[in-house]
Amino acid sequence: MSGSVHTPNGDRKKLAYEGKDHATAAVACGPDCWQAHMFMGCLYGVCSGFEMMNKLGSAKEMKKEFELACELCGDCPEPYHSLGQAEFGFAEAGTAARMMGLKGSYDKALELFQKAESLCPHPCYANQGGHYNTNWLMIVKTMLALKKKGTKEETKQWLQKLLDAEPQTPDDRKALVEGQKITIKEK
Repeated sequence: MSGSVHTPNGDRKKLAYEGKDHATAAVACGPDCWQAHMFMGCLYGVCSGFEMMNKLGSAKEMKKEFELACELCGDCPEPYHSLGQAEFGFAEAGTAARMMGLKGSYDKALELFQKAESLCPHPCYANQGGHYNTNWLMIVKTMLALKKKGTKEETKQWLQKLLDAEPQTPDDRKALVEGQKITIKEK
């Protein structure tokens, strides 16, 4: 069971929306608290999975919360990584996201993941050896999506860094498993 908790979908939905209510209250009490904006952004993302009609509207709010977290805490990698995840997701969604005004680009995602990496090691990851394996995975995935000439060797280096890292957390293990499935073609 690798440390994850299995919760029935109905309970997950109830808990997600309750969490969103608490995050809204936290942001109202501390609008300058970057952690509250991160919490809010994450919950917009989770809640969007339960919404058919407002899925992309929630995604837009998620991105806005991550942008605020970056503004409020420019020295922590987590907000940049989360905003990079949003950019990557919107770029991957392509036309559907653009039709809803959700512009995302792989170039911007890579810039954000690299910004997060530039801030590591960071004390918030002290229990993980100061690094952030999921960020390494996203750098690899973004570089592969960009298909730019000259990035193949760099992509291989990031992937090897991920594969060589000792997993410390469930997220590390998940990133490692996904990384092990990636093959970088020679030509």
